[in-house]
Amino acid sequence: MKFNLLILLLCSAWYCTSQVPENKTNTKIVPNTNSTNSGAFFNTMPNSTATESLKEESMDSVVIKSDKSLERKEKITSEKKMKSTATSDRYQAAPTDQKVLNQKMLISTEFTKTKMQSSTQKTQRSPTPEMQQAMDEKVEDLNEIAPNSFEYHLLNYSSGNYDVNREESLKIAFQLQPGNTEVLKLSAANAIVKGDTINARKHLNQLEYKNVIQQETIDYTADVLKSAEGNSALITHGFNDSYGAYQNQLNKNQQTDIDVISLDFMQSQSYRDVLTEKGYDVPVQKEVNVNYLKSFCELNADKNIAISMTLPKEYLQPIKAKLYTCGLIFEYRESSTISGSAKLEDLWYNQLNKKVLNVYQSNLSNSYAGNYLPMLLYLKSHYEQQYDLEKLGKIEMEIQKVSAKSGISSSLKKKY
Repeated sequence: MKFNLLILLLCSAWYCTSQVPENKTNTKIVPNTNSTNSGAFFNTMPNSTATESLKEESMDSVVIKSDKSLERKEKITSEKKMKSTATSDRYQAAPTDQKVLNQKMLISTEFTKTKMQSSTQKTQRSPTPEMQQAMDEKVEDLNEIAPNSFEYHLLNYSSGNYDVNREESLKIAFQLQPGNTEVLKLSAANAIVKGDTINARKHLNQLEYKNVIQQETIDYTADVLKSAEGNSALITHGFNDSYGAYQNQLNKNQQTDIDVISLDFMQSQSYRDVLTEKGYDVPVQKEVNVNYLKSFCELNADKNIAISMTLPKEYLQPIKAKLYTCGLIFEYRESSTISGSAKLEDLWYNQLNKKVLNVYQSNLSNSYAGNYLPMLLYLKSHYEQQYDLEKLGKIEMEIQKVSAKSGISSSLKKKY
């Protein structure tokens, strides 16, 4: 148990927050430049060689045509004045339009900043009351200056923390900008919290196509799901581990017998209702935080819960006595009742794809690499106890390679 706790602490040392920045959208307002074209005016003079009677007739005609000419000239002059006035008004209104645009951008930026602060908290997924109030105020500001805008509808849904009662705003935002990254992320989330797997599949595929769900994340979370095999539920935390796991399940048919449970989505009452229908006991407290996770695990101890290593260490501290390393997850159970070394050996040598270690050369893959170390250190301890020098030498080489990729120093490893 002592060693397992040390492994838990080590895992927390390289936890990598994997939130994707909010998408910022700029909407340009261009003055209308359409105008009405005036037709040409022609004045016909009489023939100078005509007879007197013809001259009189012609002169009469000239008088009539001259009167019409005056009418048309007056009409043209009036139209020109109206056109000039409209043009002047249009350019006078432009600064107002630009002011509204600038206001929308400023409000959206401030909202996004608060939302990011909320989603990157170490001890809770729910926004604090102050954060929620700040976001609600920004939404109200947008409602006053641009109630039909894309920005208003997007932020109105986002501030609801996956409240499906606001999905009409999300649908309008989708109609206005169907390819917007943030709209797609929220649309996928909205489908998931309702249990709508059809639309969830569609939006998740779009996110992978746009590389919002990156290939490193897909391959890493495939290993996470494989590590959780045999468990009933996998608890995830943020965007990458949650969306990656759902994409692997819904569109790649991997470990579909495991219930992926996102702490972020637990803010939604609809999501809680879906989990309740599946047989889970859901804590009554509204705020999703460290205590919420502890309560959920205690209420559902019989469900064989697995917890992603991407959770901040603050979530793991209150339940660390019941956590056991198993690949890329911690198993929550009352005691160690299975041979952990045998399962870890099978995972490392046979089951995991380990692509983030062996295929990718990116910062994201490097950040994921560190989460493979706890199982390797566990195996190292096991081989030392067994005096298996051959396997010990091999696993030490693997530890060295993974440590180098993840950027974890030898001094840090020795500390634990």
